[in-house]
Amino acid sequence: ETLTTPPGVVEKVLNEQSVVVTNNFAAETFASPAWLTMPVQGLIAVPLSSGGDPLGVLGLFTHQRPIQSATEILNTVEAIGRQAGVAIENAILFQQVNNYAQNLAEQVEERTAEIRAQKEQTEAILAAAGDAIIITDSSGNIEYVNPAFSTLTGYYLEESLGKNPSILQSGQTPRSVYTDMWDTILSGRTWRGELKNKSKDGRIYDAALTISPTFDQRGNISKFVGIQRDVTKIRELDRMKTEFLGTAAHELRSPLTTLQGYAELLMVRSDFSPDEVRRFVGYIHEQAVHLANLVSDLLDVSKIESGAAFPIKPVETNPRNIFRKMVNEWQSRTEKHNIQLIEPDDWPTLKVDEARLTQTLNNLLSNAIKYSPAGGDITVTVRRTPINLLVSVADSGIGMTADEQQHVFEKFWRADASSTAIEGTGLGMVIVKHIIESHGGKIWLMSQKGKGTTFKFTLPVGAPKRTVLVIEDDPSILEIEQHLLESEHYHVISAENGEDGLAVIFEEHPDLIILDLMLPKMTGEEVLRRVRSTPATKNIPVVVVSAKSGLTQIDKTFSLGATDFITKPFSTAEYLSRIKLALSK
Repeated sequence: ETLTTPPGVVEKVLNEQSVVVTNNFAAETFASPAWLTMPVQGLIAVPLSSGGDPLGVLGLFTHQRPIQSATEILNTVEAIGRQAGVAIENAILFQQVNNYAQNLAEQVEERTAEIRAQKEQTEAILAAAGDAIIITDSSGNIEYVNPAFSTLTGYYLEESLGKNPSILQSGQTPRSVYTDMWDTILSGRTWRGELKNKSKDGRIYDAALTISPTFDQRGNISKFVGIQRDVTKIRELDRMKTEFLGTAAHELRSPLTTLQGYAELLMVRSDFSPDEVRRFVGYIHEQAVHLANLVSDLLDVSKIESGAAFPIKPVETNPRNIFRKMVNEWQSRTEKHNIQLIEPDDWPTLKVDEARLTQTLNNLLSNAIKYSPAGGDITVTVRRTPINLLVSVADSGIGMTADEQQHVFEKFWRADASSTAIEGTGLGMVIVKHIIESHGGKIWLMSQKGKGTTFKFTLPVGAPKRTVLVIEDDPSILEIEQHLLESEHYHVISAENGEDGLAVIFEEHPDLIILDLMLPKMTGEEVLRRVRSTPATKNIPVVVVSAKSGLTQIDKTFSLGATDFITKPFSTAEYLSRIKLALSK
C-alpha cells in the first residue's frame, strides 16, 4: 500500500535536514492524529536533494513489524532520495525551460504578427501609391516594383525581378546624366533629376525620378529606392503654353496692326473717298470683332480652369434657325468651300443656351475652313434620334493622325501648330467641349491624315439618358438584354453583327458597349481591338457577354481592353449590377 508521508514527518525532516528513523511511530510527537489510525509501526524518512536545498521527503513505512537492518535500509533509502532529488530537480528545470521556451515562442509569435502587420501595411501603402516605386539591391538589381510602376512602364513584378532598371532606357538621355546619378547615390546621397524613359510597348515618356540609398547596421549601402512620376503631360503642357504665348502674341499683334494702321491713316489724311473710308472702317470693325472673340475665349478658358465656369442659360428653342444662320454666314465668308446643311424633317425642341450653341458652331465651322486650305465640301448633318440631336461637321481638309486626335480637346493645342498661316490659339475646342458637356451631351471626332475630319456632338432631347449598344447575333438573347436594360431606363440600340456594330459605335458613340464574341462578319475580339485602337472610342467601356468563357479566353479578352466579362448564362441581378458598375467607371 502506498502512503503519503505525514505532514509532521515532512516538517521535521525539512526543518532539521536530517533522517528520521523510528520503530514506534505511534509514540512519536510528529505523528498526527489522523495517522494514528494507520497500521504503521516503523518509518524511515530522508530528504530528497541533489546537493542543494531539500526538494521534498521520501518515506518508507512498515506494518506490524519493526524495521530490520536499519543501517542498510537507510543507506538504500538515502541513495534513492538523492537520485529522486536529482530527477525532481531536473524535472523542475525542464519545466522552467519549457515555460521559458513557451513564453519566448509567444513573444516571437506576437512580434512576428506585428512585423507581418507592418509589412502588410507597408505593402498596402506602396501598392496604393500613385507614383511608380522601384527597390533594387546595392548592385541595382530589381527586388520590388509597385502596381503604379507596372501601369507606367508595362513591366509587371514577375518580369521585373532580378533585372536592371536599364530596361527603361530609351537612348535619349545623355550618358552624363546616368554618370552623375550613380556617382551621387553610391556616395550615399539622394539624386533627383529627369530621364527620358521607354515603356515596354515602346512609348517614350519624361520621368521625374528620385533615388535614395538605404543602409545596413554597419553603414553600408544595402538597397536603392527609386520613385518616378510621368511628367510627359506637364512638359508637353509647358511646351504648349510657351507656344500658345507666341501664337497669342501673333493673334493679338495682327489685328492690332490693322486697327492701328487704318486708324492712323484716317487720322492723318482727309483725302480718302467715302467708299475708302467705309472700307477702312469695315476692316477696323472686323479686326475689333476678332480681338473681342480672342479676349472672350481667353476669359472663358480662365473661368473653366478656375472652376467658376461660365454660366449656361438654356431655354426652350428650336435650333433650326441657329444652324441655318451659321451655315449661311460662313458660306458668305468663303469662296473656296461649299458648306451644306443636311437637316431632319422634324426638328425637335431643345433646352439650349442659344449663344453658346452659336459659339460652338462658329468654332467648328471656323476650324473646318481653316484646316481645309484648298477648299472643298463642308457638310453639317443634323439627325434626330429618340434621345438626342446628333450633329456632325465634316470637312475634306488636312485631317489628323491618331496621336494628334488625342490632344484636340486639350487647352493650347492646335492641329498644325507649325503653320502660323492658320489662325487660332488652341482654346476653341476646350470651350466647345465644355459647352456640349454642360448641356448633357458628348463630343468626339473621327479623322484621317489627308482625308479630312468629322466632329460629332449630341444634345439631349428631354431628360438625358445613358445609351447602351448591344452587339448580339442571337435574337432571343438580344431581346432579353434589351428588356433588362430598358427596365433600368437606358436607351438601347443594337446590332446583329460585328461590322454593323462597329459602324454604330463610330456613328452614335454610345455610353456603353455590350459585346458578344461569336459574331458574323467581324468577331467580337476584332470589334474590341478596333474600339480600343481608335482615339474617339478607346475610353468607351466594353462589357463582353459570351458563352466562350474559358480562362484563356477571359484573360485574352481583358488584355484586349474589356471592362468586364459576363458568362452566359447569367442571372438578371448580376447582369444589371455589372452593367451599372461598368457605366460608373
